[in-house]
Amino acid sequence: MLGIKFKINHDDGHPCPRPHSLGPLTIVHVNGFHDAEVLFWSTFACCTSKENAWTTKDRLREFQRTARQWNYLVALRESTCGINIPDNWQDTVDPNDRWLFRQFVHFDANFRLVLEARSQRTGSNHGLWGDNGFFVGNQQYLDYLQTVDLAQQNKSTCSDLRALLNNNRSRFQRLDITGVAGAVCRHDCAIPGSFVNLYKGERFVNSDYALSNTFKTSGGLTEIVVSYDIACQYSTHFEGRFRNSRFLLLPESNIIFLIPKFHLPSHKEACQFRFSFNHVKGVGRSDGEGIERLWSTHNHLSSSTSKMTPAFRQDTLNLHFMDWNMSKSRRMGSTLYSRLMRAYKQLSTVQLEFKELCETLDPNRVESWVTLEETFDVRVGTGSANIFQAASSKAPTRAAILASITRLESNSLQREDLSLEDWDPVAVTWVNEGLEIEEMQQRIVSKRSKINSGSMQIETDLLERDRRELWDRFLQWRSESLTTQATGGDITIDTEDDDPTRPEDEHVVLPSSFPRLEHPLRLSQIEQRLREGQANEALETIRICLSHRVALSRIKGKEIRGQNANLRADSVLRRLNEQLNHAVRQYRRAYNAMLSLGMPPQNPTYRTLEDSHLKTSSVFNTHRLPGRGHEGGPSWIWQNTDAVRTLDDNWLDEVERAQFLDAKVNRDRWAEEVELLQTELIRTKASFLHFSNLWHQLSLAPLSSPGRSAFCSRMAARYTGMAWDVQGYIDKSEAIPRPIL
Repeated sequence: MLGIKFKINHDDGHPCPRPHSLGPLTIVHVNGFHDAEVLFWSTFACCTSKENAWTTKDRLREFQRTARQWNYLVALRESTCGINIPDNWQDTVDPNDRWLFRQFVHFDANFRLVLEARSQRTGSNHGLWGDNGFFVGNQQYLDYLQTVDLAQQNKSTCSDLRALLNNNRSRFQRLDITGVAGAVCRHDCAIPGSFVNLYKGERFVNSDYALSNTFKTSGGLTEIVVSYDIACQYSTHFEGRFRNSRFLLLPESNIIFLIPKFHLPSHKEACQFRFSFNHVKGVGRSDGEGIERLWSTHNHLSSSTSKMTPAFRQDTLNLHFMDWNMSKSRRMGSTLYSRLMRAYKQLSTVQLEFKELCETLDPNRVESWVTLEETFDVRVGTGSANIFQAASSKAPTRAAILASITRLESNSLQREDLSLEDWDPVAVTWVNEGLEIEEMQQRIVSKRSKINSGSMQIETDLLERDRRELWDRFLQWRSESLTTQATGGDITIDTEDDDPTRPEDEHVVLPSSFPRLEHPLRLSQIEQRLREGQANEALETIRICLSHRVALSRIKGKEIRGQNANLRADSVLRRLNEQLNHAVRQYRRAYNAMLSLGMPPQNPTYRTLEDSHLKTSSVFNTHRLPGRGHEGGPSWIWQNTDAVRTLDDNWLDEVERAQFLDAKVNRDRWAEEVELLQTELIRTKASFLHFSNLWHQLSLAPLSSPGRSAFCSRMAARYTGMAWDVQGYIDKSEAIPRPIL
């Protein structure tokens, strides 16, 4: 029991002659519980008591103003815009290393940081930051908006997912500012002067002005990489819009538009290659999603900033963006070092995989593919991404196999194990009809599961109609099985347990239904080929559904608000999931049939489909998002193999080329990431030393007060320490041997 008494003295430092006690205070410490007492000025208790509260002046407004000014003054002394490249870099840098001098701009809009509409606002609407913060000059921005067409641009011709789920903008009527658009650099730091307020949603005119101000920070760099989730549409008339406005600055730099990796699955196939970070040289493992990380951290501010005055809201956001940048800067050395260590590890892994792949291929073909990739510009033309085309999307469907194996041309069906007469078109058609009846049964089972006591009569009538159609088709198919031409007498079907009222439960007897030793050889080989096509169709549908489900789920969680909009989004997701589940059942049915027909379980192309293979992470993996767990490799459904059996002699070449190029660009991007991170560590040190020298010069300025000189010296010492911390990480990284390419 300590019995300590804490006394709060008067302003002159003397103890209060009439101290007032708050009562006993218990202190909990690692060595036990202790009693203490706090004595304070009793007059203060009298002034703030409930009985005398009316005599105490309300100083909330003064306090808020003081806090706002204090935060602004504190932020003024911080800066994150470093000087880290020489002025004459264009004359001294090797042309092959110029890709290291690119500016990365990750741009997007946010619809959480809004400003509610109010008929009257209290308080001053004068901002402290003015044009010196992260937002553009407000008056110049409004003048620009008066000169442009304010009509919303047309819906995207690439992907209508956003338009499909977010076309209800009625909530904009209750808002003065509907959101914010802005940009960050490759290290997720907010770029000063690159943020604008949105007044009618996300429009190209807003993005144009924000990016125009962002380009002013390029400092003469010859290339700028801009990532934007609608880059495929935004870049179409980009130069024309900039040239037609006197408010916009079109830089002399070469601008490379790309789509962030998380957004890429929701775009059409051509865009997924043309605007992919994976296929553009000199971007390393950048993902383009840095702006999303900024938004996710600051979305919580909307609960308070949405009710502020416009100027106070903007000052608050400026303050938080500055704090975000300084937090990033202080940890920049350790962050870059940890990324570099991870990049070393990944480069070693992918280099080994690439080397093993090259050893299995013809050296002449490898040389031709390398030449093809090195001279190829994926950003030229919409059809130029063919060399990176995923071979799995070109896998033959069952319809394609059926059309091919039923042809009677003498050179179209030659196989070592089957002669021309073995591929009788009638037998092929009979097996294919059995597969289609199976699929029809599954669709009816799915419909049946949705009908209950609350269903409408028309739903029941449609189900009965489908059942009658299926039963007629099943009887016709079964009668054909009795003909020698269709089955050669190899298959007989029992008809004793027929139930015309539930044809979806009838057993479709195909060669895979028999024990392996009893398979009719001729029909088994036909079914095996058709089952492969069925599996290919199902896998392609699964890939499409997974990609769309990820995109839809993200849009729903990020932007959809309101009951009606959420109901529409849930309806779309429900239809996607139904399609996905149907494809999963179709593949598993085909896979089990192929196993029954003699396919080895270790087949590298067709494998067991587990629920874990359908996770969202499998979609991330196929687009190689850094830090999203892709080190373990993507699910096999996204991988190409060289063991696909097809009718096209060039199919294996197509698969091998796609595999090789995918492995090569993956290796190249990790090698670039290593070089970028090493360079960025050096530049970070140079930037900190620049600030240290700047603060040191300020401390030596004539007529400086002792307090100002001491503060400048402290800031110089802080940046010097940060620079030497980075140097320590540089020394540690140089001691680790780099993987040999």
